[in-house]
Amino acid sequence: MIYKFKNSTKPTEESQQVGECLLQIKNNQETLQPCEIVVQAKEKDSVLHKYFQWDDTLAAEQHRLNQARHLITSVEIVREVGDNRSITIPAYTHLRIDKHGYRDTEEVYSVQDLRSSLIAQLKVDWKTLKKKHDSALQEIDSFEAFNLEIIEL
Repeated sequence: MIYKFKNSTKPTEESQQVGECLLQIKNNQETLQPCEIVVQAKEKDSVLHKYFQWDDTLAAEQHRLNQARHLITSVEIVREVGDNRSITIPAYTHLRIDKHGYRDTEEVYSVQDLRSSLIAQLKVDWKTLKKKHDSALQEIDSFEAFNLEIIEL
């Protein structure tokens, strides 16, 4: 099996070593578990070691930032739309143009330039997702039914 890193144009010796190491870890269990990867990566001579932050102070700060991102994305707004119906939307939306920040979703929906940026971003995300799974989906018998369900979304 040949391994390469995502967004890389070709396989490298390093991507091959990482892929083989992950496969070796996975072969010892039913699924590849992140906790097992960390155990392996703790070894300083492991090919995985350099992909982790081993300074506990920095790692803790990064973990808190991830928790903050999770908190931001977990808050939603319930909008009443009439006839005793409501819809739920995220309270905050991340646009790639903002690098690391989040905007009020209602602002993104109501400002033309921001809305256009969101739509462009969603199109790129959809193409990326489709490309990522396209070859696998071609192998699935029920792909046509799945594809129709997606189109209806």
